[in-house]
Amino acid sequence: MTIREAVDLFKQHQKGNAAKNTLRSYGRFLEQLQVRVSEKEVVSVSPDDIGALLDECTEGLGRSTRHLRYAQIKAFFNYIIEATGLNIKSPCNTASLSKTFKIVQRRAETRRSPLCPSISPSDCQSMLSAANWPLVTGCFPFVTALHGT
Repeated sequence: MTIREAVDLFKQHQKGNAAKNTLRSYGRFLEQLQVRVSEKEVVSVSPDDIGALLDECTEGLGRSTRHLRYAQIKAFFNYIIEATGLNIKSPCNTASLSKTFKIVQRRAETRRSPLCPSISPSDCQSMLSAANWPLVTGCFPFVTALHGT
């Protein structure tokens, strides 16, 4: 099965199972996949092919978009392998691709308020404690203090 045939099969599957925006997002990316490797057999696509495609298609984009494209191509290959019964490992399931396109989770302590992005919640709580202002859980205390509630 060629990539072109696999893309057609995947699009048919998605038409009944995906939202309009999902179809649009996948559609553009799958077009780029077809342009790059359309006549290649699914079984001959390598992790290097996937990495090169993702690098090319996500150059200059944010980490979350890069991760989204990785997740999309991974879902594509997982579906094709399962639906057609191919006895191959997905070219997307490599440690290097997973690491390159992962989302870095921020810790809660590193969040910043939109009103004062240079002050972390813990720093703000320390300042408010020193000023004897009440602390409010569940939101940034200085926002509550500024609004007087």
